[in-house]
Amino acid sequence: AAASLWFDSTGIMKSRAVLQEDEQRAQRQDDERVSEASAAATRVRALLAASPTERAWSKLAGELEVQKMIWQSPRDAHKDRQDGYVTSLQSELDLALSIHVSQPEEAVTTLERCLACDGDSPGGGTLLSTSMLPMVEAVVHLERMSLARLSLIRYLEASVAAGGGCRQSTATASTSACADASATGGCRGLD
Repeated sequence: AAASLWFDSTGIMKSRAVLQEDEQRAQRQDDERVSEASAAATRVRALLAASPTERAWSKLAGELEVQKMIWQSPRDAHKDRQDGYVTSLQSELDLALSIHVSQPEEAVTTLERCLACDGDSPGGGTLLSTSMLPMVEAVVHLERMSLARLSLIRYLEASVAAGGGCRQSTATASTSACADASATGGCRGLD
């Protein structure tokens, strides 16, 4: 009876030791994940800070002023029929520029609406100049990347706050995808 009691207490002790080792290993893994998520958030924040998005918005504002002069100049015989479209398009572009800091998602949606409607005017053709069109496209592209980066930063920070709720592969893959988008996201009209 004493031998079986000794065996049971030794088995329990070994089980507790194994359980404690597993808990320590899990804690180290969580700590590593938190550290990786924090480092990834820092790298993405640096990408966001280096983004030329605000410069693109400034260039778009300047290009819009030139576009307005083009719209005000005498045009072809379709001018009268296009005035309503021009006024609407100009209004949408002005709106996007005025809200891009406070409501970037809405500003991008507004620009995308402008791109979708361009060319729908009577008489056909595009209402945006050959320099304005790529500028709008570049701003949309850059702002979408910035919004994705902000979303990724929030996710990573939430993972850090949760104490390791972010799997390593998810954080690494998301950071790599964001970096890939930066590397391949050449922006026309910003050089």
